[in-house]
Amino acid sequence: MDTKLERKDLRTIVVCVILASICFFFILRFFYQAFPEASIDFKLTRQQARDIAENFLSQMDIETEGFFHSVKFDYHADAKTFLERTLPADSANFMMAEQVKIWRWSNRWFKPLQKQESTVRVSPDGYILAFSHQIPEDAPGASVPEDSARAVAEKFLAEKMGLCPSDLEYLSGSSQTRPNRVDHFFEWKKNDFDVHNASLRFSVSVWGNQVGAYSRYLHVPEKWQRDYDKLRAKNETTGQISAFFLFLTLIAMLVFAIQYTRHRDIKWKTALGFGIVAAVLTLLAYLNDL
Repeated sequence: MDTKLERKDLRTIVVCVILASICFFFILRFFYQAFPEASIDFKLTRQQARDIAENFLSQMDIETEGFFHSVKFDYHADAKTFLERTLPADSANFMMAEQVKIWRWSNRWFKPLQKQESTVRVSPDGYILAFSHQIPEDAPGASVPEDSARAVAEKFLAEKMGLCPSDLEYLSGSSQTRPNRVDHFFEWKKNDFDVHNASLRFSVSVWGNQVGAYSRYLHVPEKWQRDYDKLRAKNETTGQISAFFLFLTLIAMLVFAIQYTRHRDIKWKTALGFGIVAAVLTLLAYLNDL
């Protein structure tokens, strides 16, 4: 039986339209603060980032010819979360884009079933954020003392990365003996950088007497990380509880749907229309995520 809209139904529609308008205003006003990815200034295309990465590997005498290439755009998740939770939105967005530089084009050159591969991460403004040249553990190389390897690492930071030694504080160094060489690992932090006890760090790995890996990253305080892990554990527990109640709700919906179907009290055209709209919106949401 057809029904007409009553006055209370019209009031409900008006309230929904007003709430939707308010939500739309908040989206326009705060979208770029809530989702800093939307305000990234892409000064490089994917191909330009690849060209920069290949040129860097060429300067390091690392071959890419004959290797498969893949690229994706990603970010440093821990740094992003820390900055968003400890700084105002505008400051966090500036820090992520200009100083910490968490956004990156990650380029990888590899051969299937082969240990040797290269990875170079390039920021949207063309800065090399990290690189790694993986080689087999039994690959031949030099066995130089730690101080000589550190000199190689410091030269790399100054000449390739443009970092002034006086701006960095040396933190640690270690060595590992391989079958045919000795590898070394060193770490520095930037002197004038301190955001709620987090530090901007630079690590360099030397395979024998050649630089094999480099990374620029935000080192998050361990206490903050432990507290955040506890918070995430509570969030996940809450999510599991809500999922259980959602499951019960879906069961109840199914039961009512069966009952109303038996009584022929469901307007299938209306239900189908809403279902199609929901399916289209869900598909668009998934495509947007991709």
